[in-house]
Amino acid sequence: MQKPNIFLFTAFEGEVKPILNLSTMISETIFNNIKIRTFDFDNRKINVLITGMGKKNTKKILSDVANFIESGIIINIGTAGALNNKFQIGDWFSINKVFSDDKVIEIENCSAFHIASILTSDSEITNEEIKQKHHKKYYADLVDMEAVHIAEFAKGKKLPLRIIKMVSDYADEDSNKKTALKEVMRKYYNPHAADIFMKIIKGLK
Repeated sequence: MQKPNIFLFTAFEGEVKPILNLSTMISETIFNNIKIRTFDFDNRKINVLITGMGKKNTKKILSDVANFIESGIIINIGTAGALNNKFQIGDWFSINKVFSDDKVIEIENCSAFHIASILTSDSEITNEEIKQKHHKKYYADLVDMEAVHIAEFAKGKKLPLRIIKMVSDYADEDSNKKTALKEVMRKYYNPHAADIFMKIIKGLK
């Protein structure tokens, strides 16, 4: 029996690239000028969508593909900054709450992972004082720029959602950030992303 389709969202290509080594692409579709690559894995079709970073890019992609996604499971996997200084770079977490300025969305977590909450910010947080202010205000552990928009989309579609994030930085500086992220991806993300994705898949109903 064919299992429910999966729609895998990442902010940039580097976050999904290690996962795609698990299987071979079976098709490529252009829907509203958005490229959707489909892979076969574990008797499921994995549809890959790259949102780009930030609110504007993410909401546009979600709007453009809304009519393409009618049923299935949505997964958002990628990197996030740590607002909680107890977390370590390279730690992976299943998100159970997503915060933004005016809302909080609770989602089902993956039992195979430690749990964290995440704040979606409209701009990068690169200052320790602002970081601690956000941590105390929302009690959020992590920060990104896309999760709440994906969570709202899934809620509106009444589709299951899983969000898994790896700590890539401490959200307190931006000097040489691209260079630093590239090294973090090489050292921490790339070797483990495929195994992490398999754990998510195995935990699905």
